[in-house]
Amino acid sequence: MLRRLALLAALVSSSAFATGERVAFVPADSALKEPVCFSMECDAQRPEATVRTRPVKAGLEVTVTMAGGQKRLMHVVPRRADGSVSSIDLVHATTLVLHAIEVGPTAGDAPVKVAKAAPHRPRGKILARR
Repeated sequence: MLRRLALLAALVSSSAFATGERVAFVPADSALKEPVCFSMECDAQRPEATVRTRPVKAGLEVTVTMAGGQKRLMHVVPRRADGSVSSIDLVHATTLVLHAIEVGPTAGDAPVKVAKAAPHRPRGKILARR
């Protein structure tokens, strides 16, 4: 009886995490593949979304593109000095990918461009000396 209950709980809980979206990864050995495939179906034949990761100067760029061509996420995950990605940043990127596929793009997903600071100008003197 206890085994049947445990088996039933395992079957029900695994279906609760599956959302039904099919996702493909480029490259296939992406660091995000395992956590995303836990929540979604990884199907390279007929994907609804493609998660593309590529190394860039600032870190690892993650792009989510839907089957219709709509880009839903463009996020840069910073790297450590040894080239690896921290687990906290990996979890954050996974959350952003899942949110982009299920809900859609949000305003904070695009990488922020840093504006150059204005050159320092010396202040004028309040009272001029003669």
